[in-house]
Amino acid sequence: MFNKISVMKGTIEKQLEEARMAIRGALANPEILSKISKFGYNQKVLQEGKALLGQIEMLISLQNEGFDAQMQATRQLRQGRKDLNTVYSRHLSMVRVALKEHPEYRKALMLQGVRKQDMAGWLGQVSAFYNHIDRVQTILTRNGVTITPEEFAQGKAMIEAIADLRVQQLAGISNKQRATWQRQEAIQALRQWMKDFLYIARYVLKDNPQQMEALGQTV
Repeated sequence: MFNKISVMKGTIEKQLEEARMAIRGALANPEILSKISKFGYNQKVLQEGKALLGQIEMLISLQNEGFDAQMQATRQLRQGRKDLNTVYSRHLSMVRVALKEHPEYRKALMLQGVRKQDMAGWLGQVSAFYNHIDRVQTILTRNGVTITPEEFAQGKAMIEAIADLRVQQLAGISNKQRATWQRQEAIQALRQWMKDFLYIARYVLKDNPQQMEALGQTV
């Protein structure tokens, strides 16, 4: 009958609560602890199970932190791109007109073609524009384009800010994925630990199965 033990079903919260109740119940009941200790489940082993629980709870917290960091960076990144694009679009239109007689600069500043929609492509176009704009400052001034060096510097600063936010976003994704994977590994280990533990507990308490209720198990 004990080979068909089924434990830790339902949500992760319910699974952790089941394990938490079982371990705490065993540690708090001297009679049960004495019986299961003879089969290897002494205080030290129970504390190891408790530590595994704590590890899972920590990983869940890290997973949530990674998700929050990712979402915050994503929101800021979306707003940063919107703000930069407003400035960039205005500058791009003015520079395109001023350089219509100077095609040699169009490629360097990526003036031609539609603006790319993906982040990497769009940011590449914007970066090329602001990184090479100094080369045509004289032409712009001669053609009456009133864009100050401070405005171009602001564009570069906004690009750097977006690049930093992309790093934060990717770090949040990475941390969340790593914590998720580690959490799943730890939960699998806890499930096996609980299966073995309850197998022994049911065996040693078979003459008084009501004692299983002290471990949070319904009889």
